Amino acid sequence: MKKILTFALVLVLSLSLLAGCTQSEDSKKIIVGASTTPHAEILKVAKEVLAAKGYEL
Repeated sequence: MKKILTFALVLVLSLSLLAGCTQSEDSKKIIVGASTTPHAEILKVAKEVLAAKGYEL
């Protein structure tokens, strides 16, 4: 009984791992939240850098 339960658990974990690795559409939109200072100021600079690479922040 213990072997069957262990095998079933390993099977379920393996399948869930593979399901999480499937490819979806490539989204170029990044959503973040930040406090006013200094994080928002850093994100303003990062927004310009990411825009040059084709991402939307």
